[in-house]
Amino acid sequence: MILRVLISSAALAVITGAGAAAGPTLPSGFAVYRVRCQVVDGPAVGACEVVSPIGLDEVEIGALKQIASRSPACRVRHHKSGETAELSITLSKAALDKPLATPGNTRPDWAEIPDSTVMAAAYPASARGKTGKVFLHCRVPLSGTPADCTVVSETPTGLGFGKAALHMSQDFCWRPAFVDGKAVDTGTMDVPLAFRKP
Repeated sequence: MILRVLISSAALAVITGAGAAAGPTLPSGFAVYRVRCQVVDGPAVGACEVVSPIGLDEVEIGALKQIASRSPACRVRHHKSGETAELSITLSKAALDKPLATPGNTRPDWAEIPDSTVMAAAYPASARGKTGKVFLHCRVPLSGTPADCTVVSETPTGLGFGKAALHMSQDFCWRPAFVDGKAVDTGTMDVPLAFRKP
């Protein structure tokens, strides 16, 4: 499974989810890098090596390894300890030229965005071709997998969109909040979802 993540020089942001066949058009000055990481108990991301491109200098290789090592556990949740996971990371050249700073105080953010195939698979059969919107509120624990999600609103009601969103939320992957440079499990995310007939 290849996961795509966009790294700017200032922050991490996701551009596609797991299993996406084709990623978006890259912004100018960005490139895709592949990093292979050992999965350790948890599961969690362990030691990593840069797979491509070749020819990077030591600072660039160090930055890529640091970015990959900060991936939340949900990025490798489908792997067992001892397996290898390949991460596809999209980032700017500027982000590679300086070490990644330790986050100070940040809110939770996406580590993977669900792609259209995930949304299509979650579409409720009871909706019979209608579109729907759901707004979820979830707690973001250290693992990055949502917890305690609730449906704040669902339109239209009674067609199963809320239930589908709650079920789908277990496949979401977020980076936890940071307070004073340490990851905390008290962050929350508000998530708007739009369902369209697959």
